[in-house]
Amino acid sequence: MTKLRFTTPVGRLVQGDVDTPQDKDAQGNPRVVKTGPNAGQPNPQYFIAVAFPKADPQGEFGQFYGQLLQKAAQDFPNLFPNAAAGDYACVHPQFSFKVIDGDGR
Repeated sequence: MTKLRFTTPVGRLVQGDVDTPQDKDAQGNPRVVKTGPNAGQPNPQYFIAVAFPKADPQGEFGQFYGQLLQKAAQDFPNLFPNAAAGDYACVHPQFSFKVIDGDGR
C-alpha cells in the first residue's frame, strides 16, 4: 500500500480528534484487539467527522470522494472488483465509507 497525500475541501471539524486516539470503548472499557494473535493488546482508534458545505460550486467534495474511492480500489482490488468499469461498490457486506448527510437535507 502506498501513501496518498491529499487535501480535503475546506470543512469544519465537528467531532473527534485527529491527535488523540480513542483508547476506551463506549462502555469505558479499554479498547483492545478481540481475536487473533494480538488479542488483548491495545487497539487505539482515531475518529473524526468533518462537515462540508452543501453548496460546492467547484465540485471539490466530489473530486475528494473520488480520490478516496480510487485509493480503496487500488489497495483492496478484491473488494472493488468492478472499479475498472467505474463501479466502486464494495462487495464486502461489512464495509462502508460512512459518508452521510448530517443535516438530513
